[in-house]
Amino acid sequence: MTGAIDPGRLRARLEYETLVEMPDGQGGYEASWVKQFDVWAAIRPLAGAAPEEAGTRQAVTTHEIIVRKRAGIVAGARFRLGPRLFDIAAAHDPDETGRYLTCRCRETR
Repeated sequence: MTGAIDPGRLRARLEYETLVEMPDGQGGYEASWVKQFDVWAAIRPLAGAAPEEAGTRQAVTTHEIIVRKRAGIVAGARFRLGPRLFDIAAAHDPDETGRYLTCRCRETR
């Protein structure tokens, strides 16, 4: 999405999740994804590919996800839309006004 951002396009309600390490009771930890909050977003697919890894093909689609700017949204976290998961690769303020964040995400199926 280029140019001015239309807030009416933020129609998808996503869950923002972060990876949290929880003690496993045996001196180690178990990593799990924990919901932090919900955000309204505009989702736009950018590209798709089916790279081969370990002899199998896995469909990968990159997306641009725009949300209202909020503290805590960082690369390494993810968005969830029902069963769909979007790993955040990068997040930046597209017009440096402090109103929105554009997140480059990777959806793997």
